[in-house]
Amino acid sequence: MLSLRSYISAGAALRSNDGWSSEAHLQGAPGGSGIDARLPLDDAALRLRAGLQLFQGDRIDVRAEYGGSFGSEAVTHAGMLTLSYRF
Repeated sequence: MLSLRSYISAGAALRSNDGWSSEAHLQGAPGGSGIDARLPLDDAALRLRAGLQLFQGDRIDVRAEYGGSFGSEAVTHAGMLTLSYRF
């Protein structure tokens, strides 16, 4: 017997810092200058997840899922499709 289940969740990501930075230098490179990387981060972001799960008994499980994070600095989207077979 096939069963279909849907799900949704919401949450928040809270950070105490507003950015990330890093420096990289190549040893022995002339000039001594390196690469600076800076990435602004959201203080708060809304996280959403929604999906469908189709399963048959205890053996087969198929899931399709969407996840998103929404903030003032960045918006991300992700999708996932999984197939599980238990033996």
